[in-house]
Amino acid sequence: HTPSYFWESASRSISAALIVYLTEVLAGKKSWENNATINNAINVLEGVVVKEVILRFQHREEEYPHLIN
Repeated sequence: HTPSYFWESASRSISAALIVYLTEVLAGKKSWENNATINNAINVLEGVVVKEVILRFQHREEEYPHLIN
């Protein structure tokens, strides 16, 4: 089944790319802050949207709870 084959192939590729960051992700927040790749990948932290571009796109306020304008 072709979709299953592509899904499996994509999953393997993504896993291979992310495995190098596993120890830093598991190490916690301080480790994330010290790694530019992990830090840039974080969109939501502790329930708060940290990417301003997401808030602008969704027409939301910068202050939590990010109400819709």
